[in-house]
Amino acid sequence: MAQPLPPMTSATGMGPLPEFLADLGGREAIHRVFERADLPVALIEMRQTRLPMSALVRLFAEATDVAGDPLFGLRVGFAMEPEDYGLWMRYGLGALTLRTAIARLSCTMALHQSGPAITLGGTGDIFVWRYVPPPFPGLDAAHHADHVVPTMLKFARRYLGADWTPAWIEVPYVRDPYAGSREEKTSTDWRFGGAGIGLPLTREELTRPRPIAPDPASMSITLRDVRAAMRNRPPTFATAVGDLISLALLEGRTDMDTVAARLDLPVRTLQRRLSEDGTTYRWVLDGVRRTRAAELSAGGGLRIARIATVLGYADPSNYRRAARRWTD
Repeated sequence: MAQPLPPMTSATGMGPLPEFLADLGGREAIHRVFERADLPVALIEMRQTRLPMSALVRLFAEATDVAGDPLFGLRVGFAMEPEDYGLWMRYGLGALTLRTAIARLSCTMALHQSGPAITLGGTGDIFVWRYVPPPFPGLDAAHHADHVVPTMLKFARRYLGADWTPAWIEVPYVRDPYAGSREEKTSTDWRFGGAGIGLPLTREELTRPRPIAPDPASMSITLRDVRAAMRNRPPTFATAVGDLISLALLEGRTDMDTVAARLDLPVRTLQRRLSEDGTTYRWVLDGVRRTRAAELSAGGGLRIARIATVLGYADPSNYRRAARRWTD
């Protein structure tokens, strides 16, 4: 039986969380939150980096605690636009009806993250559009869930009008003392303990022609474009390990122990699963370094010694030898 892949996501999902923290407590607040979430602060400048989804959930929980604001996640979400999530979301917004847009999101979400699902189900005239995250035992996932709510509202309003409000909002966590504040912020009743983050939609709302034509840039994105991007990110364990190596490089680390710890796996299990994918840790590390070296070299402004350091080489001569091998 195939082993489940670790849920991974893009750091773009943090949105303006660091900027909000800076406004509240400066750089010290940012460093404290990222340290508590066990994430490198350098991630702020490298938001295309992928990370374990559990780490992003923890980041929202720690930021909420440090900010002392139970609606922190909701406020971050309202400061974001659907396009902030990247190509897959822009592709969704190129559809002419909300039903088609949701279908587009469902089949291309893997470009942004793995683990959650986007569903649309119901009977009769009422359907529920849900974003269903995986469970995160031991973590307070409410604030991460909250930041998804405004994005779903804004996405639906592109099709149903800026004044549209759902009959209710569903979230997967239990009701807490701040439920009333959430309802006041969204002018909508909230239902707690649901299957995911959900919005009810009528059949007519799902098929209603969009009132304003999509942005031409979104309409120009095709499924072929998204699939081409997705082929660069095959859903394999080796790909997830490569993502975690990229994350570790932001801390100047390349060791297998660091990656195994982020996956909550013994090193031997990590090695075995990579072998099942037909590769090794050294091979995946070499591929990550090669890709990152090309990105760093393209700018033309970094010395060889600096590139070697960023790639985790203790000796620049080791990087030079690797670069010669990569370029044949």
